[in-house]
Order: sequence, then C-alpha cells, then structure tokens
Amino acid sequence: MALEYKLLLTKGHIAIAAANCAVYPHQRPMLIWLLALFLEDTTLPLADSRIVIFLVFDYRILVDQQIWKIERVFTLQAVMKCIGKDAPVALKRKLEMKALKELDRFSILNSQRMFEVLAAMNHRSIILLNECSKKFLGNIHGFLDVMASALTAYLHHISSENLLKAVYSFCLMNHFPLAPINQLLQKDIISELLTSGDVERNVHKLRILTTCLKLDDTPYNKATDFALPPLLSAPSCPNDKVAEALRSLLGEGSFSENVQLPYNYHIDFEIRMDTNRSQVLPLSDVDVVTPAADFQRVAVLCVSRSTHCLDSTHPRGFLAMKMRHLKAMGFHVILVKNWEMEKLGMKDAVTFLKSEIYSPEDPPTADVNFQSTC
Repeated sequence: MALEYKLLLTKGHIAIAAANCAVYPHQRPMLIWLLALFLEDTTLPLADSRIVIFLVFDYRILVDQQIWKIERVFTLQAVMKCIGKDAPVALKRKLEMKALKELDRFSILNSQRMFEVLAAMNHRSIILLNECSKKFLGNIHGFLDVMASALTAYLHHISSENLLKAVYSFCLMNHFPLAPINQLLQKDIISELLTSGDVERNVHKLRILTTCLKLDDTPYNKATDFALPPLLSAPSCPNDKVAEALRSLLGEGSFSENVQLPYNYHIDFEIRMDTNRSQVLPLSDVDVVTPAADFQRVAVLCVSRSTHCLDSTHPRGFLAMKMRHLKAMGFHVILVKNWEMEKLGMKDAVTFLKSEIYSPEDPPTADVNFQSTC
C-alpha cells in the first residue's frame, strides 16, 4: 500500500470521507478504495465502530455500482478480499466476471494472490483458479532459473550446509541446476558435511539428493561415489480403517501392508492389478507366474493434513516428491487423506477406495468381495 494512502487512513480522515460521501456522492468510489485498503491492513488504527459499520453497510452497494470502473488489478483484488464471506452470491459472481475479464493483465503475483482473495470472500471459481494456476505454474521454472542463477553467482561464498539446503530445496521442486550440484558433490564438501555441523540432517538431505539424481529426469548423469550411513527403518502405524475397507473390498491376500521399497521409501498398502486396472490380482499368482510388465503396481498412501498445501488438495514438499518417484518406479499412486477417511462410515470408505483403485475407463463388472461391515 502506498505510504500516502496509509497516512490517510486514520479515524479522522475516514470520518471526514464518510461525511463527505453524504454530501458529495461522487467521492464514494474513492471511499470504497480507502475502505478496502483500510480493512486489508490490520496494522492501521481502528476507526470508530459506527463509521466502519456505516461504510461496510454501504460498501457492497457501491462496489456493485462501480465494479466495471475499477482499472487496477490490485484495487480489484483488494475490493474482492474485503467484500465479506457473507456477501450476496450475485455480487461475488460479478466480481469473478470482472477478474476473468482482467486475466490478461494479471502479473504472476496477481495470479498467486487470487487464491488468497477467493478464500477471503469464500467463493469458489474453478475457471479463475485454473487460469491463475496455469499462469503461475507456467512461469515457475523461470522463477526457479533466476534463483539458480543467483545461487551460482555466490557458489564460492556460501557455506557447505547452506549450499546443501539450497540444492535440496531445488530437488524437492524437481529442478536441478548443474553448477550448484557439481559444486556440492565435490569430495571435500561431502566430507565436510558428513563430519561436521548437523550430520544427521546433512545425511538425510544427501540421501534425498542421490535418490532424485537416480529417479528424476535430470541433466546430471554422473554416479555419486560417496557412501552414506545405513538408514534405520522407522516403525510404521498402519491405518486400521483403510486396511479393513480394503479387506472388505478385495478380500484377504489381495494386498500387502507396510511395504518397504528401494530408495528408503515406504508405502502403506500395495495392490497389484492388470495393466488396465480393471482386475485385482492375488499376490501369490503375481509373484509366481506373472511377468512384471504384465501387471500394474498400485501404491496406497495414507497421509495427514500437514502433507498438503494450506486449504488445498495439492501435495507439498516431501509427499509431492515421493509421489513423483513412486510413479517413476512404475506405481499408480492413490492418496487417502486420513482426516477425510475418518469422517466416512465403512460402506462409504469402501466405495471411495473402489472408485480410486479401479480405472474409471474400465470399472469392474461385479462388486468383487464388496461387503459392508457397518
């Protein structure tokens, strides 16, 4: 927010602006903008409650009248953010249409900010979210290339641990700048990381780095020639409800629990199916007579809310990387969100798993072992 407008937003100035609106209606558009900026910046002193009530009462009517005259995307988003979750649906849709009309003028920052704006007004616009996602994601590798270039310029001034942190972060995002990776994998730097500082954390990040270099499509084609300490397997806590639902749906002997995979990955459940995902294969038959190319491995991951971006269905960080690597190993990945599964009765849980396991293009012709245990 510009400094001059921050200075305007005091009790006295808002009171004067509100009073002027009663006499000079043409000043109302400016008041709308000031109110939007005022409500958005919680660090400013709170105006008299009666004035704020008056402004909010008049705010939506004025927005409805002036919406097509808003020129700046920033102002539009400020107005949308302050319109209120309980605003009329018709007004929300009108603001949505205005935003869609201005899409060509959205900067990357505008596109990113739109997610927060829509959440603030409690309005779901699939088309607006999709268009903003495309604009933001389409530029993310250019936002990453710039960061990699900045890191490369400081390679000889950065500590070994900070270099590892930076390269590790790039790897999580499936981005592999060669100069920083080559610098990091020098023997003296690896030796320093394995003998000083937070060695346990360094080993964890180096293990993930080597996994990424092996499984992801990277320009780095040299073998890593350093040994890492053996990894102790962490105890697993299987989701009993999911296990029960899978038994009800598929029957005993049709899936494995707590499966340990190469590259230190663990999955909660594994199912093996035909390549069309129309039929589950008994594990004994798969292991004995079926060539690996003739079946599809399915990984079921039971995940917590913290593995997703805030208020979204997008996996983040380690989970996103794990899914990417499981797919590289030939798995079809199914996510079971624990917090949503807990809300379901057993019959609904079975129905959900059935819809996720079987291909929508080729669903099973019969409810194999589909038994409700409610």
